[in-house]
Parts: sequence; C-alpha cells; structure tokens
Amino acid sequence: EEEATELLFLADQVLDAEKRGASLLARAEQSAWMLRLKLEARGLPSRAVKLAITRLEASGLLDDERFSRAYVAARLSAKAEGPTSLVGALRAKGIDGDLAKAAVSAAIGANAAPDERKAALEKAAARELKRAKGDERMARSRLRGLGFKGPEIASFFGDED
Repeated sequence: EEEATELLFLADQVLDAEKRGASLLARAEQSAWMLRLKLEARGLPSRAVKLAITRLEASGLLDDERFSRAYVAARLSAKAEGPTSLVGALRAKGIDGDLAKAAVSAAIGANAAPDERKAALEKAAARELKRAKGDERMARSRLRGLGFKGPEIASFFGDED
C-alpha cells in the first residue's frame, strides 16, 4: 500500500507539472531545458518534471526542433545576426549543437534560400557599418565574427574577384 500511495502521489505531481508545462507552452514555444528550469523553479520535483516533459514531447506539445526554428526566425526579425551568434544563442537555451546548427542553416545557412542568406547579411552589414561609424574594415571583421564567410562579405561590399 505504501508503494501504491507513493506512485499515486508521483502521478499527481506529474499531472500538475504537465498541466503547468502546457500552460507555459500555450504562451510561447519553449525548449525542454527551459521548461524544466521553469517548472523546477515553481517547486515541482525533478522526477515529476522529467516525466511530464517526456509526456509533453510525446504529445508533440514540446519540440526542441520547432522551438529552434521559431527562435531563429524571431531573432532574425528583431535584429541582424550571423550564424555563429544564433547557434550560440540556441545553445544557451539548452539546444543540442547539431540541432542548433541545423535550425540556423535552414534559416540562413548554406542550405537556406540564397535570398534569405543575402537578406540576413544585408541587415547585419547595415547594423555593423552603423556601429563602426562607416569603417568598412571594422564592419567586415564584425560580420566575420557573426559567422558570415569572407567571400560573401566581399561580394556584398563589391570586391572584385
């Protein structure tokens, strides 16, 4: 009976964590790592949170790949960023490195539509030129730091081959 009582108590905690997790997901996409932190910060036991996250992932409500795509799209619409900084931002949200690279690549990487990659570079270049007060050399350096490649930066600035 004691074991059955413990299982029922755990089931109740999992249900509570799942309900709170679904509520958070209804407001915004979350990574599994972020959701775990938020639920544990609300005082829910780690074991119940882990089980609830597994159930939310199985139901399709929680999806790190979907979160990554949405996060990259939101960041790119808000400000100019390069691949390196976007991957780093996703990693800081608990996203696996390969998944982060795939999401960024889909948005502005080598496999992305050329127009999307060009638009991201144009936006980043405009911002970096402004920050560098028109110093093209400094802007180029900052663009490389963001993860844009030398040839595409050179092409943007009209360098001859």
